[in-house]
Amino acid sequence: MVGIEMDDITAKKLLEIAGRHYKLVYELGNRSTSKERRIEIMEEIQSLRIRRDTIIEGLKKDQIK
Repeated sequence: MVGIEMDDITAKKLLEIAGRHYKLVYELGNRSTSKERRIEIMEEIQSLRIRRDTIIEGLKKDQIK
């Protein structure tokens, strides 16, 4: 992320979240994905967004200190 310093572990976590998000979006776009699975995917994506935002907010707070 531009302007935010982070350690390798945090960077790895964010990359893992982004990778999982990408895979879920790819699956969501598949015509054969069931309606039930689409709902599960959207819920997991929302969870990933919350995890990502929490990590980023923590980094921002650490930068201010």
